Amino acid sequence: IIIYFMANYRESSLRAQERELAYKMPCSSARFEALSLEFSFPADVVGLRILDVGGGASDATASLLMLGADANSIDLRYENPNRIIRDVETFLSRYPNPLLDIDVEHQTIAAFRSSVRENPSRYINGGVCSLPFNDSSIDFIFSNLALSELIARNVEVLKRGLAECYRVLKPDSELQISPWSSMYFSTLDQNDPDVQKVTRIFQRGQVESETFMRGLGFNIKVESRALLIPTLLRAVKSS
Repeated sequence: IIIYFMANYRESSLRAQERELAYKMPCSSARFEALSLEFSFPADVVGLRILDVGGGASDATASLLMLGADANSIDLRYENPNRIIRDVETFLSRYPNPLLDIDVEHQTIAAFRSSVRENPSRYINGGVCSLPFNDSSIDFIFSNLALSELIARNVEVLKRGLAECYRVLKPDSELQISPWSSMYFSTLDQNDPDVQKVTRIFQRGQVESETFMRGLGFNIKVESRALLIPTLLRAVKSS
């Protein structure tokens, strides 16, 4: 009884920690077109159950639904999708990026807003520490930024989330996470002690997470993508 209580206490604690982190992490508004260069999506998604972990204001789920996938996105910030939109729009106005086409970004947000309105059940208010899906029920999981952020912020929450991803994936199905490299911080000032510290934490968390995933039964490989495309972790659930 004591062991059961302690296990449940730890699980609820990790869920609480994930919720606390939710609004401190960057919110993706990535276009599906851009994500298709970053991730290796199945060639034919028709009928596949696909999950976007930490989807934010991306139009990926909307696009996958139009392609015939049984797609869902999960994010603790979906308790208030309008706040997600405001946060992304505020970020874009405060931190303009010459590489981003603002008009396209706003089109992405508009597509997200429309999809939430038309398909509210596809946008699940929840976290990766407790995925509301049956065992071996998902064909493909991907995460842009969200799981990567946990490498440096809270690796124990990440490991709990990875175990959940393993649980819900079908055998021989795949989890993909981007970015999966300390190069994630390469655009920051490398002489800044704080940047150096975070980079070291990220690298340690990366090794710890990969070891943990292999222990779960994932077959993993890390792909260095093309120039300007982040490094991708591909993890296949063993059959």
